Amino acid sequence: KALTAIVGLNEGVITPQSTYNIQGKQWQKDSSWGGYRISRVIENNGPINLSKAMADSDNIYFARVALDTGADKFLAGLKALGMSEAVPGDYPFYTSQITNSGVFDNEILLADSGYGQGEILVSPAQMAMIYGGIVNKGNIMKPQMLLEAEDEVWKENISSLEHLDDVKASLRRVVTDTYAGPIGRSFAEMAGKSGTAEFNKTSQDQKADTRGWFVGYDQANPNLVLALTVNNVQDKGLHYTHSKFGRVFDGLYADGKYEVVQPQPEEPAAEQPAAEEP
Repeated sequence: KALTAIVGLNEGVITPQSTYNIQGKQWQKDSSWGGYRISRVIENNGPINLSKAMADSDNIYFARVALDTGADKFLAGLKALGMSEAVPGDYPFYTSQITNSGVFDNEILLADSGYGQGEILVSPAQMAMIYGGIVNKGNIMKPQMLLEAEDEVWKENISSLEHLDDVKASLRRVVTDTYAGPIGRSFAEMAGKSGTAEFNKTSQDQKADTRGWFVGYDQANPNLVLALTVNNVQDKGLHYTHSKFGRVFDGLYADGKYEVVQPQPEEPAAEQPAAEEP
């Protein structure tokens, strides 16, 4: 949903103040969708803006953003964030996917992709990279596994600083409004976004196997982005994944704020005096 927000803001489809009037828990664009409807978990009826939609994880809002952006522009916008492109670097990261065919060939697929489902496939590593770009002034860095590797930008200026501030404000509201209990901490200004990947679901009414996500960081000390996924959370409660995210940061901050350790050049070994012959 954060990616959809970036694309929608970049294309002028939404602003932080603009709203969609959403009523009920389910929605379809028109009767051409047949019996298919998009569902949302939290039913807040009335005008919904970006920060409220992000805090509530409102599937209907983000589906409508994708539809209003249009198939071609939405596809191009996701590609500009590195989606469906091979990730550079010194480790073989999986290449993400936007759709199976490479295009949005129907409205339902476009709408479902707007809230992160459809046929989208992406690794936790790449989600962390994209969120890193949000807090790194719009620059997504090339991932490096070795400390001595040089910093290198992969995707530059993914959005304006103003738009990125809007996205960051909405990600902060996710924690303050929705997950203050499992994730909120007095020692940090946590921000991020939850997510759910569904598997083995053949109908809208069937209960799916689910993988819980949370991708986030400390806005007061944005040196680290954590992308956490937990398999088979469908029967483990709403906040199972989120509480684990909070506990990881408890450990990271146990001795103070997390700091990035830069590699230091090795000191040359001191010469030893030659042994004197007796």
